[in-house]
Amino acid sequence: MEEILRKVLSKEKYEREGKGALALAREHSATELRRRVDVAMSVLETRGLSDERSRTLDRQIAKLEAALEAREMYERAEPYTRQYGFAPSEVDKNTDSVPNITPAQDVKGAVRWRIFTNLADIFRRWKENLSAFIEKNPFAGEREHQTR
Repeated sequence: MEEILRKVLSKEKYEREGKGALALAREHSATELRRRVDVAMSVLETRGLSDERSRTLDRQIAKLEAALEAREMYERAEPYTRQYGFAPSEVDKNTDSVPNITPAQDVKGAVRWRIFTNLADIFRRWKENLSAFIEKNPFAGEREHQTR
């Protein structure tokens, strides 16, 4: 977010309002900023304002409009651009800010190991039960072992 807002506010026409507009754009949505601009414009249009007050309102409106333009640009940006601050086509220019791609984990190996441990546990319990059965019934035939 920060990079997109800075990119818009780094233009020459926003040189004076840059820092304040950046803070406003970060804190408020475009709708809130639009509402604030409308309120400031309506106050500016009222009669009987002193020159100092009208200059202050002009500066405030300029700051709000800069913040509004930056915030609208951010809200129109694609998700990738919002996340990284540049378009996917500009990756070659921004290689230092692209996150490192981690190698894919060996999912098959992990799954095989989990299956193996589950089967080993099942087989161990089965063998213990069979051994206990044979100890109780030493003369049981093979057929009885299979049916029980």
